Amino acid sequence: SVEDTAVYGRRNLIINGAMQVWQRSSSNASASANTYPAADRWKFWVNGSTMGTTRTAFTIGQTDVTNIQYYNSISIASNSGTGDYHTINQHIEDITRFDNITVTLSFYAKASVAWTVGIEPCQNFGSGGSPSSRVLGTPQTVSVGTSWSRHEVTLTLPSISGKTLGTTAHTSNFEIAMWLSAGSDFNSRAGSIGNQSGTFDITGIQLEVGEQATPFEHRS
Repeated sequence: SVEDTAVYGRRNLIINGAMQVWQRSSSNASASANTYPAADRWKFWVNGSTMGTTRTAFTIGQTDVTNIQYYNSISIASNSGTGDYHTINQHIEDITRFDNITVTLSFYAKASVAWTVGIEPCQNFGSGGSPSSRVLGTPQTVSVGTSWSRHEVTLTLPSISGKTLGTTAHTSNFEIAMWLSAGSDFNSRAGSIGNQSGTFDITGIQLEVGEQATPFEHRS
């Protein structure tokens, strides 16, 4: 179970949270919507302007973020439309593991300007047959400055009692969405963060069961 994982090891439910694995490419200047443009397991949603992604190595000897070699440097071009949005997401298999529990998301981030990130939890019930519609949780916002800092967000996930899973195996999932820019059409989902542009850097992403963040766990 997820609870046993939290106690006995494998606390981090995120894959490639340290941004070290980029099998497709080490950069992509113009990521398309609903794609995995570069860093493994990280999905981009884009509308309204260019969104780039680059694996960047920390300077040897730096002490802002220890024991992590790389970060994802994400560039977002100027955008102003009410329907514009830019998100990075990860899907974690099997929604039944995320039934009525509390999880904590933590990550290291900095930006070229003061930035607000919207954190949205999503329960997806799979495909095939007649699965229940996804459940979008209440977003929380995180203020990111121009220097590296670790941030934490605790999310309480609702019960999935009475929901119907899709008949296609292994398609239900818990999705964590990180909104980096969002026009007013998405205020309810992104926490009214607004349209934002510049460079946003992130690494050391961890999702774990419980109300407190623990030190980042590297996973091979």
